[in-house]
Amino acid sequence: MFRYKLDSVKDKEILRGCPPPDPQSLSVSLCGRSAYNVQMGSDVLNDPNAQVIRATESFVYPQFDGAKKVHDIMLVKLSRPATLSSTVRTLAISSKCTSPGTTCLVSGWGSTTGSPFETYPSELMCTNVTIIRLEDCRRHFLYLKRHYMVCGGTHTSNTNAYVGDSGGPLVCNGALRGLVSRGPSTPSLNPVVFTAICRYTQWIEDTMRRYS
Repeated sequence: MFRYKLDSVKDKEILRGCPPPDPQSLSVSLCGRSAYNVQMGSDVLNDPNAQVIRATESFVYPQFDGAKKVHDIMLVKLSRPATLSSTVRTLAISSKCTSPGTTCLVSGWGSTTGSPFETYPSELMCTNVTIIRLEDCRRHFLYLKRHYMVCGGTHTSNTNAYVGDSGGPLVCNGALRGLVSRGPSTPSLNPVVFTAICRYTQWIEDTMRRYS
């Protein structure tokens, strides 16, 4: 599968992301750590049959600003290429941005209950969301920047990305369109903000080429 998890070597923290073609992997910049193990090929945490590969370097987008919540993206370089199989595949990225009204799939291992008593699943969770206009999304997130973000949610269900899902993939029409960046801290009907991959494809390609 294209989903995977990152384990911080020091504290075993579970981080999330999704891989474009090797040898780099995509994540969000808030996951910055000095060392990672990357588990892939399973929807179950700590699966002994999954591939586990050490990550050696991380590359945060140069203009990342945590205070302003912009450019929330990072590349992670693996120590070796993953072995592609029926359960480990690459995911295409696209420079074409997603239009409002598009149905997409978001997945992750984040909380299913929200704070203060967060419950985390042992298997990957996923749900469909609909891309909404940024003008509508700004009612909930005043800091939205048109060229860097995409917004998705649902009007009929409180299933969406929550605490612990940061870096999880937003997949639309078979391509990676976003990474979970910001959202509600508890399950709600409020939308989630994703880093818009379409705005970063040139940086992704240039970085992979430079450090491959």
